[in-house]
Amino acid sequence: MAEKIQRVTVNLTPKEDAALRRFAEDRQVSHSWVARMAIVEYLERHAGPQSNLPLTTAKGGRR
Repeated sequence: MAEKIQRVTVNLTPKEDAALRRFAEDRQVSHSWVARMAIVEYLERHAGPQSNLPLTTAKGGRR
């Protein structure tokens, strides 16, 4: 049985959205697929307890 896919909402600036869509279109894949692969790669790269992720804003708030 296939694994159930969860929907996630991500807020992007218009410039980020345009770049994502252009990147996907140039490669003839969906922008959702590109975003999913980017998230997978990011999680793999930063796996482990010692990972230093930039999870706060410059003012100290959560992103």
